Amino acid sequence: MNIRFLAVAALSALCAMPSYAVTFAEMTVTCPVGGKSFEDSTWMSSSTWGQRPDGRPIGSADFPMTPPICPDNKLVMYREFSPDEVKALEGLIASPQYLALTDKDTPFYRAAWLEHKLNQESSDDFWLLLQATWEAEGNPDLKVRYQTELIARGEALKMAEPDEAGFVRQVRVLNARRELGQFDVALAELEATRKQMAKSKLAKELKDFKEYLGELRAVIVRHDARTEPLDVIGPFAAARVCAFAPETLTESDKAYCETPDIKKRVKGFKD
Repeated sequence: MNIRFLAVAALSALCAMPSYAVTFAEMTVTCPVGGKSFEDSTWMSSSTWGQRPDGRPIGSADFPMTPPICPDNKLVMYREFSPDEVKALEGLIASPQYLALTDKDTPFYRAAWLEHKLNQESSDDFWLLLQATWEAEGNPDLKVRYQTELIARGEALKMAEPDEAGFVRQVRVLNARRELGQFDVALAELEATRKQMAKSKLAKELKDFKEYLGELRAVIVRHDARTEPLDVIGPFAAARVCAFAPETLTESDKAYCETPDIKKRVKGFKD
């Protein structure tokens, strides 16, 4: 599993072409600590047709995909581990801190905790923590705690001259601020990020992403803290909501549903 896929996906395609297949497979997994084997199911394929501002794909599967979890010691197998890491994991997963996490925190939050302990020089724990915020959907208190930690981790990783992943981290951080109602700070960070992108040697590669920030700016300016404002989740995903869930629409959503492209897509759904 490439835990940095989020950065790549965000820059390569903000909205994938739609299809609807999702397939599963059963597999035998062996826990690297303790060696116990167990059965687990995994996605073989899934489809996406949009993306929330927090990076969570919108599609045929329920993202994120939960990685295998060892049934006896609760180790989250979110990636492969080196022999030295396996030795370190033996102590980490037996620690009171990790055991406490297994009672109240999500698998990806535990994965982020482990990754940070294993490799404090890496930024991979940020992407794991981001996925933990998706897992916390439906638990407002937990999601606020995870988003607050995501902001702190993103600030600690901020770069003077960001690479592509660095820019995506900044956008995920400012979006977390937006969802927490910190609109003024989110707007200031968005404007700073746009200026950085314009001056960056990656400016050409980031052109589409910079345009996306313009759309996200409008959401922040109107003080919209929702996870899925229609005008920033991709036109296909938005048109599906316009067509099939009109009772959920806000005034800004209704206006977006009346734009020519979205109206055409909605008509296509109904014809």
